Amino acid sequence: MGKYILTSDSIEVDSHILYRIQAVRVIPRYCIEPGDLGGYIESEENLSHEGDAWVGDRARVYNQAKVYRNAIACGNVTVYGNATISDSAKVFGNAQIHGDARIHGNAIIYDDAEIYGRATVCDYARVYGNAKIHGDAVICDHARVYNCALVNGRAIICGYANVYLNRKMPGK
Repeated sequence: MGKYILTSDSIEVDSHILYRIQAVRVIPRYCIEPGDLGGYIESEENLSHEGDAWVGDRARVYNQAKVYRNAIACGNVTVYGNATISDSAKVFGNAQIHGDARIHGNAIIYDDAEIYGRATVCDYARVYGNAKIHGDAVICDHARVYNCALVNGRAIICGYANVYLNRKMPGK
């Protein structure tokens, strides 16, 4: 038996029809009870029935994107293309994950962060604020990328690095 069903409640996003999910079993990691409504997915290929993976709130997952193992996408998150969120990764807020982006390990992505291209965020890394990660960039270990920082190309940010944009406000 799976952990959720697709309900008849649907929305259209970029010409894709997404269906709201409803839990049919307890998912203790995220305090999900049978009957709880989740977010929206295009098909059961987008959210694994294995592990504790969950799509909650108003989150939308479509195309060939996948959320699996014990990962969660919630809030107003959008995950599409061939992007994957796995292991114990958490994506929330208004974050966007798309292209061939990979979020795994214990990584956390939130606020208005955007991860795309073939970028990878893994281990215990955090990306938040309005940060954008793309290209073949890798953010790993305990690194933090935030505010309006842009990391792209083949950049590798690792260790305990902090990358952020520190702008003075006009008139200050």
